[in-house]
Amino acid sequence: MGDKPKEDLVAAPAADGTMRHRVGLDEQLVPRSSLLPGPQPGKVMQVAGGRHAGLMCVVRELLPNGEECSGSCRVWVELQPSAEMVVVAAHELGERGTNSLAAANKQQGQQGQQRRRNEFNRGKRDNRGSSRDR
Repeated sequence: MGDKPKEDLVAAPAADGTMRHRVGLDEQLVPRSSLLPGPQPGKVMQVAGGRHAGLMCVVRELLPNGEECSGSCRVWVELQPSAEMVVVAAHELGERGTNSLAAANKQQGQQGQQRRRNEFNRGKRDNRGSSRDR
């Protein structure tokens, strides 16, 4: 009949972030592109780092990048609830409901603790070996 391309719509994810396959009659479908990871125009995200850390925002535009960046380095966002328009670095944005910078810092901290534990245990083994030589 019509040659209009249909918009690819899916059920909005559940509150815990899991994918839902059923929708109620009163629920709206959302575009699949809004569920892709990373900044997309119109997507609601959380600022995970920098001056505006912890605030929710709506991505308005991906700004062209310089020679040193691969991908989009700067993003024009509208902060919520103040509706202030600011430019933030793309790596400072996280998915809604998560704090990606905090998760990364936590993982690095755990790796550092494990490294220190290994060095401590290695030192204990070295000291034990030297006392036997006496």
